[in-house]
Formats: sequence, structure tokens, C-alpha cells
Amino acid sequence: PGEFVVMKAELNEKYPALWRIDGKTLLQKYEPFTSEGKTLYRNISTYSGWTPHNRHIYQQVPVKFWEHNKVETIVEFLRDEMILDDCEYIDRRVKEYEKYQDNFEVYIQTLVSQALDSNFLSEILQEQDDYFLSNVKKIDQITDDRKRSLLSTTKWEENFVSAISIWPCLNVLKDLPAIEFEGKQCDGCQSDKVFTRVLLYGQPYNATTLEGSSPDLQVPQEK
Repeated sequence: PGEFVVMKAELNEKYPALWRIDGKTLLQKYEPFTSEGKTLYRNISTYSGWTPHNRHIYQQVPVKFWEHNKVETIVEFLRDEMILDDCEYIDRRVKEYEKYQDNFEVYIQTLVSQALDSNFLSEILQEQDDYFLSNVKKIDQITDDRKRSLLSTTKWEENFVSAISIWPCLNVLKDLPAIEFEGKQCDGCQSDKVFTRVLLYGQPYNATTLEGSSPDLQVPQEK
């Protein structure tokens, strides 16, 4: 009781309604409003049933309390801290990408061949080998589409976009000590809140030939 949930069907909305578990059988609705440029949620006099038969349509979500008194409760929806536990969504995405299984197998075959013969990619490019190139192009296209989708979620800083495009590996550090985030802005999107620290590393490489390249010292490795 007291936990917040959201309807899974509304998660694609920018500001879905929140519901707070009230006792064993009720949900109280929280609606979004804007305060000093920030979107928060407050309780309203709307209730819905909370039963074993409908719990599967909701997902628990994290919130931060901004105000809590006898009159109203105001919270912030911490969407960025959500844990993806929607099995139906995951299964749907897996099935969606099953049709690219053959493309991906050829893509992996291409990478392995390049690892065994450093001239492999250059040769198939020169010969315009459609068997390999068409499958590589398809997987690259899917990757680029997912990248564009991610970058459209917020306004990212240019140096951050450059960094994640150059460094091939990353470590995500959570549970940061207070000194790491208090009073600091996110270097990636300039948000007033910092949730994680990202360390970028690895050997930069040419996306076409996969040959290693020298890192640009102007590109940051830490966010």
C-alpha cells in the first residue's frame, strides 16, 4: 500500500496518469500539472478498483515526494529510474526482431570473417558482394533507427553524442555517493538531476573497415 503504479498501455504517453495504491482494493489517481517549468503530479478525488484480476495491467513506478500533507500529496514521476519488467513488452520486441535473424547471422559471419582476414570488408566492398553487404546494411539501418529514437528522447549535448558514437564500450555506475551528484547537472542533457555515471572506454574504430583509429582527445570519456 502507498506504492505508485501506471497503466502499461499508457507508458508511451509523455505524462501518463499515476495511481497510488490506497488500502487493499483501491487506487487513487494522480494527475500531472506544471510548477515552475517542472511536471509534477498531485492527487485528485478519482478512484479505481485494485483487484487480483486487473493488477497485470499496471506497472509499479518510482516517484519522489515533493509535498505531503492532509490536503494533498505532490510527487514527481521518476521515469528514468524505471525498471523494465514488462514481460509482454519484451516478448513483443523479441518477436518483432525475429524476422531479422537471418540478416543478423550473416552480419556476425561478416564480423568473424573480418577478424580472420583484415582485408575481408575491403574486398566485399570492392566487389560489391550483395550477399554480405545487403545484410550488413539492414542491421546497420536497424541500429541507426534505434539510435535516432534514443537521441530523440531529450536534447542531448553535442559532445555527449560524439562520445557515445566514438567509444565502443561503457560502464554504468549507479548508487553514487552524494558528493557525485549533489548540486551538479547532467553533462549529457543538462538536467538538474544526476542518476548515474557513465564511463566510456575501448578502442575507437572505423565503422566501415573496423580498423582501429586514434581517439580524439577532445571527446570526453566520462559523464
